[in-house]
Amino acid sequence: MQVWLDRADEFCGGVENERQRFDGTYTSAASRAGAPTPRRRHPDENVRARYRQLHDDVLDNIINQTRNRFKDHEKLSFLSLLDTSLSVAYREQFPDHLLDRLKESHGPMLFDVPRLKAELIVMYAMVEFYEKSPSELLAFLHRGALQDTLCQVYALVCLAVTLPLTATSPASSASSARGKIRACLGTAEALVARPAPPLLLMAVESELLQDLKCRNALHDRVIHAFTQKESRQDFVFK
Repeated sequence: MQVWLDRADEFCGGVENERQRFDGTYTSAASRAGAPTPRRRHPDENVRARYRQLHDDVLDNIINQTRNRFKDHEKLSFLSLLDTSLSVAYREQFPDHLLDRLKESHGPMLFDVPRLKAELIVMYAMVEFYEKSPSELLAFLHRGALQDTLCQVYALVCLAVTLPLTATSPASSASSARGKIRACLGTAEALVARPAPPLLLMAVESELLQDLKCRNALHDRVIHAFTQKESRQDFVFK
């Protein structure tokens, strides 16, 4: 996450430097297309100054739009806790500032923070987790049936792979992410209190269905659910 924030700052810096190149750009354009003429209603206007203002306005818009696009991403810097390429550095000095950012945005609502820190320390110490993306970490946890052993890391990974970074606002991002995490953790009450979009529910239900199939528990649950019904049709086999 920090890498993208740094790149956004670098990009904005490069755009800002373009202001100093206006004279060269204007001269080059004028030599190729001819010098622009004043507008009819403003015959005495300074054409060069008008184009400089237009040039600066375009650059300002690019910079403002870029910064606006990434302004809320700093709040998601806690996702760098799952950057396993930094495991060695994190083992030497745990990134408490990232954990603090997580507590600010989600806190005890979704995470047992002390346990999460302990589980992350274990993860950083295991080479099996090195150089894995969040989606690869999720698959690894499923293959090893580590969802309960590293339950807090599992919740954080689920948050990372489901958090809509392109959401229109941080509130909607946090809202949908909380719904998905709680659904994955089996707290159905959260979905009642905070309804999730249909596509979101479909994605979670598909994942849960696949998980039940892998654990061979799906059919038992279906049978149990149907046997609890008060009225059942009697079938006659011939």
